[in-house]
Amino acid sequence: MNNPLQPEELQAILAAVAPKQGPTGATASASVAPRDFARPQRLSLEQRGELRELLVRVLPGLERELSNTLRSRARVSLSDVDESDAQLAIGQLRQPLAVAPFSVAGQPCWVVWDSVAAVAALELALGAPEASSSEPRKLTSVEGMLFKRVANTLLAQLAPVLGFTAENLRVATLMEDIGSPRDAGDRYDPRRLLILLELEIPAGTSVLRLYLPPPMANADANRAGPVKVAALPRHLDEVQLSVSARLGAADLLLADLLALQVGDVIPLGVQTSTPLEVWAEDRPWANALLGSHGGHLALRLHSGGRKSDEGLS
Repeated sequence: MNNPLQPEELQAILAAVAPKQGPTGATASASVAPRDFARPQRLSLEQRGELRELLVRVLPGLERELSNTLRSRARVSLSDVDESDAQLAIGQLRQPLAVAPFSVAGQPCWVVWDSVAAVAALELALGAPEASSSEPRKLTSVEGMLFKRVANTLLAQLAPVLGFTAENLRVATLMEDIGSPRDAGDRYDPRRLLILLELEIPAGTSVLRLYLPPPMANADANRAGPVKVAALPRHLDEVQLSVSARLGAADLLLADLLALQVGDVIPLGVQTSTPLEVWAEDRPWANALLGSHGGHLALRLHSGGRKSDEGLS
């Protein structure tokens, strides 16, 4: 059947069902800002601008503290403030690593430094006349301790401004030590505020990537209510959207797939208590727990969506 909607109308529907939160008392702006619906964002352009202004103010203090920690003149500039899917970003990392995991209100977060740049900077800070190699390698225990101090310096300067408290800071050099957003359990949320800091020191220029708590998940945002969403045009009220729940996926070799028989078990790599991802058409919409209703499988929404206390049968 042909789709009776224009592309603009479909985008309006998807925007209406997308999770939206904002400060208490805030109302949606009447103006329309450019938006990439394939890459949902929780922060408006105005909110990102405000964050940039806050972060720029702490850069001088951050430069002083990092200069002391790295024992050389450090210049720090803010490259970008963005949002990221941490599940995908962490999955793209490769060993050897220079990652400092920590947690904020149960949500795993990370400070990520390019391995080669980290080794060069830490070697010089520990008294080496010059970096010994341009090849990535695992951090030594002493370098790991110093990297932890660098990460702690960053968080000590940024946490008060952004309104979060970092806990359980450590250093990970192996993939299994990084953790996953799914470690948050029922509070699972893959979205992270991504801050890119450009660090210039005698060892060279590199970028520190900070994956911080999900946007709108701290301080004033915890007290926020849902933003009022403008009603859809009445002629769109009866348009049907496909809503699906995705439990997990598995990669199989073709030979293994062809060899499957009735009764074989395919692990999906997720815990039975892990929230399911609920999609509206081809867009992520909410997270939900699997249950039953009236003798049928059902979902209970617990994050995102328009009404988090409703069940969908």
